[in-house]
Amino acid sequence: MKTVLLMRHAEAAEATSGQADFDRCLTASGISMAWQTGLLLRAQGLAPQRVLASAAVRTAQTAFLVRQAVAGLSQPEVAVQPDFGPGIPVQLQTGLYGASADAFADVARYHAAPDESSVLVVGHNPGMAMLMCCWGLSAFSVPPATLAAFRFDVSDWLEAGRSGCHGELILLIRNARLDSGHGSPGIAG
Repeated sequence: MKTVLLMRHAEAAEATSGQADFDRCLTASGISMAWQTGLLLRAQGLAPQRVLASAAVRTAQTAFLVRQAVAGLSQPEVAVQPDFGPGIPVQLQTGLYGASADAFADVARYHAAPDESSVLVVGHNPGMAMLMCCWGLSAFSVPPATLAAFRFDVSDWLEAGRSGCHGELILLIRNARLDSGHGSPGIAG
């Protein structure tokens, strides 16, 4: 079994004058929602073994906050620190900024280690929302900090989410809360 956790970055501040979109940081609300999402993953026993994320500041911050909460830190540390202690590896990829649904799916398939059973991919809309819908999430908006977990009955990452390989939606987190709505079977909550 392989589990792919797909997450849209948490709420980001508007760009300041002259600031590139890539460099936008999380708001205080975004920091809180990313942290709470990580705590919910920990409580549900769905800690990823690897985190793959866009290198955009808001996405990297989201990835590290979720990682810290899953690891059991007592309070969030917002700075993006690639060498932040032992534990879940985080890989930031510039190519995931503005990526398509296919690119997000491929990063999970090609960058997770064969012996890992779960990976978290943190990215941006519209690609992230499109992939969530392709993999079986009922059509709805995907606000910031939405996380959908899909389990695939495969042993090889290359098969996860491929055409004809359908995953089971096992968890949906929106607004830092478990969501059991949308008529999707198998959602914890």
